[in-house]
Amino acid sequence: MDVALGMKFSGLIAMNMGFLGRQDYTDQIELLKSAELPVKLPFKIDGDFALKLLSRDKISHSGEINLVLLKNIGNFFVQKNIDSKIIRNTISSFNRN
Repeated sequence: MDVALGMKFSGLIAMNMGFLGRQDYTDQIELLKSAELPVKLPFKIDGDFALKLLSRDKISHSGEINLVLLKNIGNFFVQKNIDSKIIRNTISSFNRN
């Protein structure tokens, strides 16, 4: 469950930052659904708590939030120092879906 929701979250951030096209994001979600993986949260995520966790993640460094993002399906990269406003906005959107 965690991996599928993380993939959705990462895809949504990549789309919000202009790296991933809407169709690729939609295709990613459909692939997750076809594998019977969850694409909806069972609960709301607190933005401040999520930012703390992300800043401590193994890929982040010195308080900067780094994430693996998609350019398209099968093509990923590490985006360093992602603005917390982008993450907060994405969390808000994620909580609504």
